[in-house]
Amino acid sequence: MVVYSSAKCGHCGISWTSLNPNAPSQSFDKIGPPVIRCSTCLKDNKTKWKLPRDLNIIEKLINVKGKQVFGILFSLAIIIGGFYFGIGIYLETDGGLFEGLFFFCLGVIPGVIGLKNNLTVHTDLDYLERKFDKNGGFCWSNEIYSTI
Repeated sequence: MVVYSSAKCGHCGISWTSLNPNAPSQSFDKIGPPVIRCSTCLKDNKTKWKLPRDLNIIEKLINVKGKQVFGILFSLAIIIGGFYFGIGIYLETDGGLFEGLFFFCLGVIPGVIGLKNNLTVHTDLDYLERKFDKNGGFCWSNEIYSTI
């Protein structure tokens, strides 16, 4: 699943966008770099986000684990639905191989992609923390987003 997120520099007004499902956005509510340095004007933009290590235990459960578990269960439901409808349509119709395969792929492929994205959330969050520490307390805008 692709999540489109965007932000804007508070100083020069340039827009940043990302299609990474685990980039800081409204989908993660509180998780992201607290300071983003604009790669165009080199000024710091303070955000309302926190690094995963700065969240308290309840925020971690809600914002990371809860959403991850829900995403995994939802992805598994889509995969099971793809198997069910694909195999069911194939067995119920005469020569319904194409239709069965279509519904099988329609459920299984997005489900597997969603499952992969939900299982790699921690990798992306660890990357965010490493970049923040490596840069000395901020993330560059072009590390988090692309510039339009």
